[in-house]
Formats: sequence, C-alpha cells, structure tokens
Amino acid sequence: ASVAFLYYTVWIMITPFVDRDHFVLGYFPPLWMGLLLPAFIGMSILAVIGNTLSFCMIRFGSKTQASCASGPDISGVAQVRRHLDG
Repeated sequence: ASVAFLYYTVWIMITPFVDRDHFVLGYFPPLWMGLLLPAFIGMSILAVIGNTLSFCMIRFGSKTQASCASGPDISGVAQVRRHLDG
C-alpha cells in the first residue's frame, strides 16, 4: 500500500512540474486519470452506501416509525433508578 501511495503522490504532485518531453512521464498515465479515477471510486462508494441506507430505511422504516410514535421506552431506566434509590 505504501508503494501505491508513493506512486500516486509522485504522479499527482510532481509530474505536473516535469517537462512534457522528459522520459519519466512515460511511467505515468495522463494526469486527468489520476484525478478522475479516485473521484469515480469515491462517488461509487457513496452511491452504494446511499442505496444501502435508503433500502434499509424503506424496508424497516414502518417498524421504526411505529416504535417512535409510541414514545421512548424508559421502563428499564425507571427500574434502574428504583433499584439504586433502594
């Protein structure tokens, strides 16, 4: 992972300052790919997370709304307070 991070860092941070005809640029893809690929991967991850959350909210939302409508369940808290008060 360290080698990949170092390669990406050199690719994004250093190659823009190297002359276009320098032989080192032959080891790196075009710069736009270095910016587009992580953006695409990040957006894909966010889309998967968003779809998963919306699926769970749609599927389990009715149960959650019914339990929220009745108010919080404080019976356990009341029992603990009674026990501590003696």
